[in-house]
Amino acid sequence: MAAVRNPILLPMTSTPPEASAAPMSQAATGLALIVLAALLFAAMNALTRYVTAEVHPFVIAFWRNALGILVFLPLILRQGRRAFRTDHFGAHVGRSAINLLSMVIFMYALSVETLARVTTLNFTAPLFITIAAAIFLGERFRIRRILALVVGFAGVVIVLRPGMIPLNIGGVLSIVSAATWALTVVMIKRAARTETGTSITLYATVLMTPMSLLVALPWWQWLTPEQFGIALAMAFLGTVGQWITAHGIRIADASLVMTGDFTKLIWVSIIGWVALGELPDRWDAIGGVVIIASVLYIARREQVVARQRAVQRRSEGGTS
Repeated sequence: MAAVRNPILLPMTSTPPEASAAPMSQAATGLALIVLAALLFAAMNALTRYVTAEVHPFVIAFWRNALGILVFLPLILRQGRRAFRTDHFGAHVGRSAINLLSMVIFMYALSVETLARVTTLNFTAPLFITIAAAIFLGERFRIRRILALVVGFAGVVIVLRPGMIPLNIGGVLSIVSAATWALTVVMIKRAARTETGTSITLYATVLMTPMSLLVALPWWQWLTPEQFGIALAMAFLGTVGQWITAHGIRIADASLVMTGDFTKLIWVSIIGWVALGELPDRWDAIGGVVIIASVLYIARREQVVARQRAVQRRSEGGTS
């Protein structure tokens, strides 16, 4: 497979033909999907923060995946084996393993750190995606991108304030989760060239269930009816959110994906305040603004570079 561009900061080359016929409609749909997914994930994360005060996050991760299969049960019953048809089963397994690693680390971080801070630090994922693109996809670092990365990670320092406040393991794990999620997004973007958003999410849910059971067994405990209801709600929100994200990434361009996902910080601030009595402090807010500004700048620069290269390719094609 030929090397691809940064898979989160650039539009996909496999955008359906109808997208070019109605770009404004396609863009509006993509933005709406990403914003909706951000709301669903914010609600799921708030439930995770609440329930992990009583249940180990690894156990909750298992139930979130196992119950997520229920969302796909009608599809599985209707399509049978056809729902699992793929030529890239090994890629699904690898992507699911990385996705699970990111999930359990993220859930553990939520159990020991505030909702807003974990969310803010998790926004560093696009910065890690930029780095991963250079390492794994041959993407070149330019001076503006390097400076934007420096600014973005300066935002992390503002949030964590090492040396000024004790370094919380939750903050560190939030960053590790962002890095592993970045790898997952790269793999999703690659898979979306040949796989549907439904098959990507279906395989992730089905494969992550037995994987997460192995992780959860050492801390196993049965859930109370209330905890089970919360886990069921988390499974619904998370699975539908993943499905919406897979489809949104497929049709939305870079700037829209970034902008829509950043509304998650608004949602978690509202939900955290109303449901959990948590509000981000001023340093979280300042650091979050710095991180978001850095990511948006990188996205914008990638869009400009992609447009310039497209014009160059058309020019070269016209003179050949």
